[in-house]
Amino acid sequence: MTAEPKEEPPANNQKQWPKASAEQQTLPAIKEPPRAAATVTTTSKPRLTGNEQLQFPGPIINSRPTTVRLFNYDQLINSAPLLALKPMINAAFRTSGLKKKILGSKDRLVEASDFYKQIGNGPETFTYIVSWADEPDSAIGTVCAKRYVVPEIPKMTGDEARDEYISRGLVFSRIRAPKRRVVAGDAELEMWELCMLTVDPTLQRQGLAGYLLRLVDDGVRMVSREVREQRCSSNHDKVELVMVMTCIRELNDGFYSRRGYELDYDKWHEIGTLESEAGFTIGHYSKLL
Repeated sequence: MTAEPKEEPPANNQKQWPKASAEQQTLPAIKEPPRAAATVTTTSKPRLTGNEQLQFPGPIINSRPTTVRLFNYDQLINSAPLLALKPMINAAFRTSGLKKKILGSKDRLVEASDFYKQIGNGPETFTYIVSWADEPDSAIGTVCAKRYVVPEIPKMTGDEARDEYISRGLVFSRIRAPKRRVVAGDAELEMWELCMLTVDPTLQRQGLAGYLLRLVDDGVRMVSREVREQRCSSNHDKVELVMVMTCIRELNDGFYSRRGYELDYDKWHEIGTLESEAGFTIGHYSKLL
């Protein structure tokens, strides 16, 4: 048995991020239905247009079956599970934020409508919600994806920049394009953003978050393909899909790194930001699908 490596003191106030151990790389498995039933790639029929609702069996968690539903924006704002998302997301946000005194006890969502306001109303934005099969209005996990466009942010310096950054809610916002992404030949580059990946805190570390990540990757591939087909694009097979996402590195760096995401850039936020008692680092990541 070899001794666990010790972290060296951070240089220049920069956090050192060790690689995940073998134990950290393995999460408890959950029982999933056959892959064909758990993905959305088995049909070429568009799923985010009209009133059609896609629903299929989800993973079995603690011996309870679940149901997964796919929503576009219009379907989501009129859905019963939307109301269940608010308490679930706030509980998960508080539970993770209070770890290591990284964030205060504020809720992520003040109103249920804040959920779809944060993800936007783009025509290709979609949301998966996992519910207990016998409680269709419940929500025990969710994930969203939307097109990513680099925002235009005015350049500022010093305290003015910090105050504006926080007041505009940009602490968790990505404001740069992903690095190290080279498009091959004449391929088109599509950027998508992973949003609101959340699992009920009482059901975490059972593999549901990883399941949702696989699901949203399949969903992005499906939506991208369908949109190109509807536009009669002749460039079906010449598209590079890039997923971007943002997280607090002290909490989730290892989880996303083990699933193919690479760090593009990060930003340190000092003590007092969002009531943090310790300060925290926001990391912005990306990966090729």
